[in-house]
Amino acid sequence: MKSDIMLGERMLLSYIKSIPGVHMGSKSLVYLEHYIHGYDNAMFFHGIKQQSIIPAGMQEFIEKKYGIFNQTSKNYFGIIIDHSIDEKQAFDTFFELLDEYLLSIHYEPLPLWDNTDESKKLLLNLLSKSI
Repeated sequence: MKSDIMLGERMLLSYIKSIPGVHMGSKSLVYLEHYIHGYDNAMFFHGIKQQSIIPAGMQEFIEKKYGIFNQTSKNYFGIIIDHSIDEKQAFDTFFELLDEYLLSIHYEPLPLWDNTDESKKLLLNLLSKSI
């Protein structure tokens, strides 16, 4: 099943993309993977939501993109890292592919983060409504 990302989570991903050091200490796809798994696990553990912050279908999209459909046991993070020069490039590639995937399933790409106080308040408000 292919799905979109909730608005608050779209904004959170945009915020992380624009200022990764604030959230993870470094611009790294491995750190982002751990952050996303932690977010997903916390939401699931508290009964807030059952699906990942990343839309369903992303794994198949990445496998197809790299021509390795059903030929690997790696998740999409591992596949992207294997095809990147370093962690920073992998981080950027992940977000490029996420936007490409969202467009392919007829959803808007992630919004650009403007880092204003108003945007931060909106993000907190949207995320608190999902709780």
